[in-house]
Amino acid sequence: MKTYKIKNGSARAKAFKVHGGLEVVEPGKDATIENAAEISDQRIAEFKAQKVAVTEVKARSGGKSAEGKAD
Repeated sequence: MKTYKIKNGSARAKAFKVHGGLEVVEPGKDATIENAAEISDQRIAEFKAQKVAVTEVKARSGGKSAEGKAD
């Protein structure tokens, strides 16, 4: 499962498949979608044409977090 940042600039709500169902991002809202099904490059391009920005959030490396605690 992946994590995506969504910025919905369209006039319609957009639904994304996640583990256990769907998560909806309302028009004009931003969201971080966790445990999402992989979104293909073609689908990301389609979202872009609809003014919806989809960015994959890369997993952090196993180093120390900002608080200095081990991950």
